[in-house]
Amino acid sequence: MFTRDEQQAIVLEYFGAEENEGPPLCPRCGESLQVKSSVASAFGLQVDVTCSNCRHSFSWAQPQPERLWKELHLHYFLEAHHRGNAPHCPYDDCRVSSAEFEGGVLQFNCPFCNRRGRIRQETG
Repeated sequence: MFTRDEQQAIVLEYFGAEENEGPPLCPRCGESLQVKSSVASAFGLQVDVTCSNCRHSFSWAQPQPERLWKELHLHYFLEAHHRGNAPHCPYDDCRVSSAEFEGGVLQFNCPFCNRRGRIRQETG
């Protein structure tokens, strides 16, 4: 069984890794962990982590209710997006995902702290 601190570190590493990096390594044996994420309607984002070598596993669900970004954060994310960079959450350093909607609206979400918000891109 992974300790609570190990679980937290694994999830933060998973969400903080760049897309081209592999999965986190098991803190017990050093093997690559198998990570599956899903959206559970009652809990939000859920992550199941298993080490096929030492057989330790756990499930993690977003512990925080949905919260809004500050306007300053949204402008920072928008600028990073325009530069082609993946923004990172200023609270937990996880990768912030984005989705684009009609009318030039972008939504930015942190999978760990569950902050989210939308901002309209200015067209010029």
